[in-house]
Amino acid sequence: MGYSSDGMKKLLYSSSLILSSFSIILLFFYSFYTRVQYPYDLEWMEGGMLIHAQRVMEGKQLYVEPSADFIPYIYPPLYSWLLAFCASVTELDYWVGRSLSFLGTILAGAAIFRACRLEGSSKSIALVATSFFFSTYEDGGTFFDLTRADGLLMASLAWSLVWIRQGNIRLGGLSLCVAFLFKHNAAIFGFPCLWWLWRNRGRSPAISFVLWSAVPALFMIAWLQLQSNSLFLTY
Repeated sequence: MGYSSDGMKKLLYSSSLILSSFSIILLFFYSFYTRVQYPYDLEWMEGGMLIHAQRVMEGKQLYVEPSADFIPYIYPPLYSWLLAFCASVTELDYWVGRSLSFLGTILAGAAIFRACRLEGSSKSIALVATSFFFSTYEDGGTFFDLTRADGLLMASLAWSLVWIRQGNIRLGGLSLCVAFLFKHNAAIFGFPCLWWLWRNRGRSPAISFVLWSAVPALFMIAWLQLQSNSLFLTY
């Protein structure tokens, strides 16, 4: 059966959107490929994050009194821990940290695709939305593949919102806690999530969200504060 004129136009329009979206995503992959093995800092924090991971591998504290040898960044430790773990299997180098961030960015894009599908969008529209996210690579300062916590922060935060939206409160709360352990400013997202849950799902899901997000985050703060001789909150 042949396509009508309107059907052919819709097919061509949909195909062009999909092709454009894949082109943007492939360009992002190519950008990562050209940068991942670069042997020096692409951004001023990259070398510092490698030093953080090295201290973890050597069993040294991250949050210590500032000195001429080391001053920690004002971020929680989860990215440094993950980087140190991966480096213990491979090697401590820029490409390891950049690969972690690249993976986090891909997972964030997958969360956008999933979020669009949850709201009833077609696969092609969800793909377009995902490609729009990747298209902000340059506008966002090319942070998507740096040896920094940003890529994994986006992944854990985006999936937290998706899981909360679809009703998986435990995973959503834990994922937000993970995001907080990548960068502390992720905690602010807990307030609109809590408000939305209270208003749309009721008191019980809202309380469950607090128990699975704020409580483990507070526990980790207390533990890190104790382990660092009360210096964690200083940073």
